[in-house]
Amino acid sequence: MFPGQSAQVAGMGEAAYNSSNEAKQIFFTASEVIGEDIAEICFGSQTDQLSTSLVQPAIVASELANYSVMRQNGLSPELMMGHSLGEIAALGASGVLSIKDVFRVTKVRAEVTERSSQSNPGGMAAFVGLRSEQSAAIVGSVNNYFHKIGRASAGYMANRNWSLEQVMSGHEDAIDRARRVVELLRALKVIEKARLVKLKVPGAFHSPHNEDGVDEFHNILASVHKNFPRVMLLNNQGEYMIDPNDFPDYYAHQLVKGVEWDLMMHQAACDGVRDFTEVVLSPDPKRATLSNFVMKEFPNHTVIEQPFGRLVRINWMPSDSDEFMKNRQTALTSLQEA
Repeated sequence: MFPGQSAQVAGMGEAAYNSSNEAKQIFFTASEVIGEDIAEICFGSQTDQLSTSLVQPAIVASELANYSVMRQNGLSPELMMGHSLGEIAALGASGVLSIKDVFRVTKVRAEVTERSSQSNPGGMAAFVGLRSEQSAAIVGSVNNYFHKIGRASAGYMANRNWSLEQVMSGHEDAIDRARRVVELLRALKVIEKARLVKLKVPGAFHSPHNEDGVDEFHNILASVHKNFPRVMLLNNQGEYMIDPNDFPDYYAHQLVKGVEWDLMMHQAACDGVRDFTEVVLSPDPKRATLSNFVMKEFPNHTVIEQPFGRLVRINWMPSDSDEFMKNRQTALTSLQEA
């Protein structure tokens, strides 16, 4: 599993760089394509303050470097999946793209998302402690409010990380109104312990705010050579990617679509996956975001910390996913009705 933007941490990739010539070469290639010293950027102390145009290639370089060492140490995955930007790292790790083309693609993705965040500003925030249909209903009520008063502000359901955490994306005033709705519902004891947490990202990613970048990103994806994946790829809509001819359309339009991570975890589990290994950029277990999602979604699990990664071994039962799929359909119906 490859995490996305906001996974960055000071010093990421440095241990891999110092222990592997292959990892070192990944950083050299990234620097050549991006035109900046990516190793220096990753190993510095200001990673939280980097622009999108630099943080995205820095994350991808660090993830591929760490993964290369994990593979040298015996990791042999049967399935790969990435969260948002992590999907691009997975394209390199699975052999779909050469390392050089990974960074050519990442460079354009970073540039178009940065431009979108400047021309159509917004933000993202996570609903924590709510079911998906509850979050969808709140976003729908926010949009109805702004529609009634004639304001163009809007919020969108962007990511579904696990059953009790979803992310909205959109205008800042839509996020602020959603926060006030959550606070009111909590005060009225309609919901308990739920909250809306602002995310440290510079734009309204995975929403129509990024529409202007879709064509340019599609063009670079179409122009690079693509191989069939050596490892199965599960995309952010919970579907398997097989034919490289389909890749440009999917990855370009994923800029404006949400990440269905909860569905991806259940799809993988239903298909036999029991060991979920995250490529971790931080030594702090709390920053191992994707494995934390797996642990929360599947409470019956074992955690095995590894160099450059974390493995979560789940004890899955069919009933775990049956209940999830039923609740997911309820949430989708709520969003359509809103």
